[in-house]
Amino acid sequence: MRLISRTGKNEDKRWLFSVYKTTLRHHIEETWGWDEKFQQKSFKKTLHPRNFRIISHDNVDCAAYVLVKRPDYYWLEMLLVSPEKQRQGIGKKIMNRVIEESQSAGLPLGLSIIKTNPVLGFYTSLGFVVFEEDDAVMKLRRAFK
Repeated sequence: MRLISRTGKNEDKRWLFSVYKTTLRHHIEETWGWDEKFQQKSFKKTLHPRNFRIISHDNVDCAAYVLVKRPDYYWLEMLLVSPEKQRQGIGKKIMNRVIEESQSAGLPLGLSIIKTNPVLGFYTSLGFVVFEEDDAVMKLRRAFK
């Protein structure tokens, strides 16, 4: 499977929010409640399209992620895979790239997940462990090897 990666553009705003809403609304709603205006405003304010890497397969955008490099670690802010492309290995390919980047830099990699989102097994299979949690969110990290 050949995936193409590019930097997000302003024209991607609508698609990015749509994938965010489609993939995470249920979990956000279950955990904190969903307020459409708040979610749109918050997404627009904190997740600018140019911070995303947009992934396409067969010339169709199918996933996106935001990876932030801090002085002493990497943090995966967001990983979104379109529902119709989930369970096809795209998320795993993206994560392998992200893991490789953090390992090349010699830095650990962290991320957080909403507890109601059933992705914990996916991340633990990639070597992540929970290092902190509260009622709603788990923080995971993966040490470099």
